[in-house]
Amino acid sequence: MPTGRGNGVTWSLTCEFVFYLLFPLLLPLLRRVPVARLTQAAACCLAAIWAVPLASLTPAGTPADGPLGQEMSAAQLVLVYFWPIARVPEFVLGIILARFHLEHPTRSPGIPAAALLLLVSYTVGLTMGDPFQLVAVSALPLGLIILAAAASDSLNPATVKSPDLVPTASSPCRAPSPASIAAEVERVGCQRESLRRADSRQVGTSMRADQLRHCGCGCHRVMCDW
Repeated sequence: MPTGRGNGVTWSLTCEFVFYLLFPLLLPLLRRVPVARLTQAAACCLAAIWAVPLASLTPAGTPADGPLGQEMSAAQLVLVYFWPIARVPEFVLGIILARFHLEHPTRSPGIPAAALLLLVSYTVGLTMGDPFQLVAVSALPLGLIILAAAASDSLNPATVKSPDLVPTASSPCRAPSPASIAAEVERVGCQRESLRRADSRQVGTSMRADQLRHCGCGCHRVMCDW
């Protein structure tokens, strides 16, 4: 469990590491879920998410330190918030929502409705105690907000949009890869080079060829004897 010593946020990296390891195993299984059953699959994930704080009601012991888990023991805080396996249902829910968006790009409750549900769930969570407030009560509304934002982007595409930033069936939360970044840099460089050459040809048509020369650095910049 994170403490005041060392790097306390490494629990998050641990969860992400476990998710990355499990993703190649989970995706083939989740792809087999029929489209008509995606809603039921999401409901099962939500049930598993709520089962974790319910299971944490049994452990007791030393009260948890820090701003999280004011009313929980250290064992409860680890089980509900820090333990990677307990957070896997949220990860699976995200994959299912990504699949739902791919199948129904414009279907969602809308951002205002999802945000209102988040506000209501947060208020309800205040009355349920820390084990439920940390994760369970916000899982559904946060997932719906993400789904609504994705649907809104499908209806009103952003001005700058790259395929490497759009969720796909093979990578629901895809970040730009080094290869894609390098390809984009090369593409922009080629466009600039083409513009330079076009400018050179335009200047060449209005001046005598024997009055022009290219610089020796290879950048094809046109220089005039005048």
